[in-house]
Amino acid sequence: MNKIFKTLSLSIFVLVFVIFIIYLTKVNYKETINVTSPTVLQNNSNVDLNNDGNFESIKIIQIDNNKQDIEITTMDKTFFLSSLTKNNYLSNCSNSYSIKVRLLNISRDNKPRILVQGYLKEKPVTYLFSYTDKNFKLEYYCNNSNISGIIDSNLNRTPQIAFFNSSDLNKSFKNFMIINNNLIDISKNSIKTYGASEVLKLIDIICLEYEVVDYPNIFHKNATDDSISPIWSLNKNDFMYSFKNGFFYDNEVDKNGVLQNISWSLQFEKINKISNEKEIFKLNIESSRDENNNFKISSIK
Repeated sequence: MNKIFKTLSLSIFVLVFVIFIIYLTKVNYKETINVTSPTVLQNNSNVDLNNDGNFESIKIIQIDNNKQDIEITTMDKTFFLSSLTKNNYLSNCSNSYSIKVRLLNISRDNKPRILVQGYLKEKPVTYLFSYTDKNFKLEYYCNNSNISGIIDSNLNRTPQIAFFNSSDLNKSFKNFMIINNNLIDISKNSIKTYGASEVLKLIDIICLEYEVVDYPNIFHKNATDDSISPIWSLNKNDFMYSFKNGFFYDNEVDKNGVLQNISWSLQFEKINKISNEKEIFKLNIESSRDENNNFKISSIK
């Protein structure tokens, strides 16, 4: 009996010890990211920001109840990205909206840029940060852009990064390349983002307060009711939608290097018409080249 009791006690001890080790591992876990394609930062993550083999810790932090900032810890210091701006935080936040942080490999030197999309005092704001020679730099700032994206990220060309406002593509469109570690404005010689007009029309339709029966010619011929099903269940009798921000990138080229597909990530506020409660509403959209070389919406999830 004594032997059985000792064996049982030992088994319980081992089990408790294993659970404790698993708990400590999860508490101290930091996702390590190697950036090749656009990566959404959601957790406290480790990223090699300047390609020196050392990983920096990036963390989205909450300030008070409605403000957010980004804290980065390197080997020798802790740094807040808001210190490069005129405010002591980067973005406001709420239950229905939070800061969006993406790591972009757009310079071909394996030194990812940090793209931040947020809202300050109910106006969209976009930042692009870099980390070179142990110094952080604010490379781009705009208080009128709510859509950002990259093109030529899958080719042997220099990637382009674009910024514009969903309410006026033509007037707000800005396009850049990073050349010799400098952000160069190439807007005048650039084509407006492929398929952007179709996606912007969809955003406008979603934000209408009523259901649309006849949609404009924005869908790819291969799109089916199932492949775009979220737009049939918006329930506008009970809800309204307000567009917050979007991001796009090229995710498919053919063997000749011709762009075939663009992925879009759109974020809205979904507002209950009766209670006025708000929640996050997200859509992932695929825009594909058709036989006329136009980009049309082929999938909505």
